Amino acid sequence: MRHRLCLSLILVLAACGAAPDRDFVDSIVPDIVGDGAVVIDNAPGEDSIPPEDAVPPEDAVPPEDVPSELGPSCGDTVCGSDEDPCSCPEDCFIPGESCCEDMDCPQPSCGPCCKVNCENFLCAPPEWLGDCCWNQVCEPGEDAASCPEDCFCGNGTCNPGEDETSCADDCEPDPVAPACKQEPNSCGHVTGAAVVLANSWGDELPLEAPYPDCLIEALVEDQLIASTKTDIAGEYLLTLPLGTCTLRATAPDPEEPGDSIWPAEIEVEITIPANGDVWQDFEFSYEGDVVDKPNIYLYPETTQQISVTLDFAPGNFLLVSEPEYLDGWTVTADSDGLLDGEWGFLFYEAAVAQDFSLAAGFNVPAGELTGWMEATLPLYGLNPTEALDFIQFWSVALPPAPWYVFYPLLQSQIDQAVGLHIDPAPESLLRLWFVVAPSPAPMPIDEPQIPPFQRQGFTAVEWGVIVLD
Repeated sequence: MRHRLCLSLILVLAACGAAPDRDFVDSIVPDIVGDGAVVIDNAPGEDSIPPEDAVPPEDAVPPEDVPSELGPSCGDTVCGSDEDPCSCPEDCFIPGESCCEDMDCPQPSCGPCCKVNCENFLCAPPEWLGDCCWNQVCEPGEDAASCPEDCFCGNGTCNPGEDETSCADDCEPDPVAPACKQEPNSCGHVTGAAVVLANSWGDELPLEAPYPDCLIEALVEDQLIASTKTDIAGEYLLTLPLGTCTLRATAPDPEEPGDSIWPAEIEVEITIPANGDVWQDFEFSYEGDVVDKPNIYLYPETTQQISVTLDFAPGNFLLVSEPEYLDGWTVTADSDGLLDGEWGFLFYEAAVAQDFSLAAGFNVPAGELTGWMEATLPLYGLNPTEALDFIQFWSVALPPAPWYVFYPLLQSQIDQAVGLHIDPAPESLLRLWFVVAPSPAPMPIDEPQIPPFQRQGFTAVEWGVIVLD
């Protein structure tokens, strides 16, 4: 073994062009020769290469070029400037962000409708492909049956096969038939109004009120060609091609909260004459409860302009108002409650098909009706003027009965049926309705606790009555 190591050392020195020390060679040659291995003759001769003329191997590194300290290397947990996720994934690759090829990037949930590219060792955002199911666009040729992933009600687009009836969330009514957009001179108009009739205890005849938000549709052979909704005055207008079609009027929210509107839908056949217009009205009946005579009183600290709007829950709507409500009241109110120099209060009546919780009430005999009102209304916070307005009307307007049960409704319950918005907002607000049930005898019911009410600053007060059948 010793001999082989010595020989290897000599050969390495020779390959590198370094002349081994003569004394060293002489000391080991006898041992090597003695083993019969190799005889090394280091004497100069014609075949020998002088050390200074020896040619080093091509991959030999000159001693002066060898760095004195080792630099960054792959595996040191630091991604160096000369490393990248592909050359040194141990230091540079970040799962979900880095990539060497497209397949390294996580695939989004767009199926075959998008591709992900690896750019500069990073996963680029998905590139969407057109004309493909799963690309989040309901395109021509796709519908809810062939591509439900793209074509569904609620995606913000009125998709093929959808209309304002089947998908009101996405499709707005179009009052102009497609044929009339191309040739408007060959079409006519149908216009009219939707009204609703309702009974009120304060009126001998039913109230006839505009019915806003009714859906009016025109159909030809059961295919929808145009539609619109009635405005705040209950009116509508459609542009239709000449000829016969079906007009269908649908009450808003006919199933909320119950069957209070009758009928829920009305259909009629009409004919649009050449260069002519047609007038068609629709009449509905309301068979639910009505809040009668609500009065709204406003008492600002100084004369100022005040806006008042009502917010009706689904199925509830305005029947009558004074002054005319339209889309709200805007009045100039004095500190004594006078409005626009002539009104003492804002008046309205409304359909309120609402199921109120009637947990407690007052049993009042018919003979003591006026006295009970005079004693109880001030306890709730009505001032003498407001209480007098209430008593003068309701002491004589209630249907005859031996007894009456007065169920008070306060703001939290009233707001569920008819919201009240006043701008600027009052500092003190009292909303008081009574549900009154005529009765042959007193009912076994607890009397309610009357909450205190204090008037501070700008004050608004409302009272109203719902009479049960």
